[in-house]
Amino acid sequence: MNSSQGKDLVEHTEALRRKHGLTNTFRLVDAGSPTAGLTLLREIKAGKSIIAYVDGSAETGPEPGEEDKFLSVRFGNRRVLTRKGVGYLSHATGVPIVPVAAYRKPDLTNVLHVSSPIRPIRNSDRDMYCQEAMQQLYDNLWRHVQRYPGQWEGWSYIQAFLEPETEVSSRVGAQWETKPTFNGNRYSICDLEEAPILFDRRTYQVYEITDDLRDLLVNIDTIDSVESLVGTEMYNELCEMEVLR
Repeated sequence: MNSSQGKDLVEHTEALRRKHGLTNTFRLVDAGSPTAGLTLLREIKAGKSIIAYVDGSAETGPEPGEEDKFLSVRFGNRRVLTRKGVGYLSHATGVPIVPVAAYRKPDLTNVLHVSSPIRPIRNSDRDMYCQEAMQQLYDNLWRHVQRYPGQWEGWSYIQAFLEPETEVSSRVGAQWETKPTFNGNRYSICDLEEAPILFDRRTYQVYEITDDLRDLLVNIDTIDSVESLVGTEMYNELCEMEVLR
């Protein structure tokens, strides 16, 4: 957005400033810039307000080597990774974080809901404050997402921030007391024109599968021995992936 629309946004804001006779200024800071932190620190100490989208965007997901910039917070029934820069800046400057959620009522009225400020405690542990502050922000966001789920754009790229669940199937290499079944709670089978695919709801990954495997999974209740049909290697892989349970 900064590279493709930033100039237009700044010009639009400047036009509004002139129209209403305002004296404040507006600028965009690229959060991915190596100097972004120092720039924001200077702006805050100069009395400026910072607007930050804590739920991120499609381009701000974790990249290899950036693990120290993120922390894990609850979001609904899952955990997501979020950048901790907002909490760090608040603690370093002693400036509170004011949660703001934007949504639209059924009558199409636009609302900016402002919650109570999150105030840093002087001389407190910075990492603990970052964790608590970001958790409060995501708890606040979740309450609004629950009320207006269709208005949150983050659904289209939440997979970039979801913390992987690392459950391991205990049935791999073991004898099953009952016949294996298709794990429909985790996977969906989708029929596309090119080939059927297996969609993993936990990781948001898709796997192209053969028509034969699709038919086997759909009709698994009628099959006496899945392993004899697909082979031991494929059978164990399906168990590891928890396609079978």
